[in-house]
Amino acid sequence: MFGFLSLKEKIILLAGPIVLVLIILFQGWQSNHWRTEAIKEEQLKLQWQTQYNHAVEMIEEFNRQSARLTAAVQQLQKQQQQHTKELNNALQKHQAWSNHPVPNDINRLLQQRNAAH
Repeated sequence: MFGFLSLKEKIILLAGPIVLVLIILFQGWQSNHWRTEAIKEEQLKLQWQTQYNHAVEMIEEFNRQSARLTAAVQQLQKQQQQHTKELNNALQKHQAWSNHPVPNDINRLLQQRNAAH
């Protein structure tokens, strides 16, 4: 049937479809390989986004706690300044108190200070 073809043409006619099938199989394998890689990359991306969002939440919580602590420290500083001011005023009123019992207002301020610690 193919007697009119030369040997070279017969080889090409036989090898051509085999090469095409091999190319199709290779392309299918490569497509599957890259699809698998894309799925892995998507999973890594989602994992990174989750970790990033968690980190952002932790930073925001840290900032909230930091603001609360800063406000608490400022409040304590104001209380300490007020207490020191009251103590200094009481000491000014009673400069010679070392010869007498501790005045009531100084005793009250010192007891408040001890109770706070």
